[in-house]
Amino acid sequence: GEIVKCYKNLILDVQIGDEVVPVFCPELDARQKIYVPGAEVWLLPTGNPRRRLKYETQMINRDGSLIMINPTYGLRRVSFLY
Repeated sequence: GEIVKCYKNLILDVQIGDEVVPVFCPELDARQKIYVPGAEVWLLPTGNPRRRLKYETQMINRDGSLIMINPTYGLRRVSFLY
């Protein structure tokens, strides 16, 4: 998806196809400067139907470099992607 708007309370608005959806973003305060409108983000569904936000940020592509955002999964997730 692509970032449309960034909030200071752990939420991003992300464009996925024709739809803009709110997305949970772990540790937004520490990474506020890398979340800019137009940046590409990699998302995963949360898998929990009770959560208000259905997607979670995993990585962001800034200037051709992938930056791991969600440290919960660590290298397990990165090795799965490649």
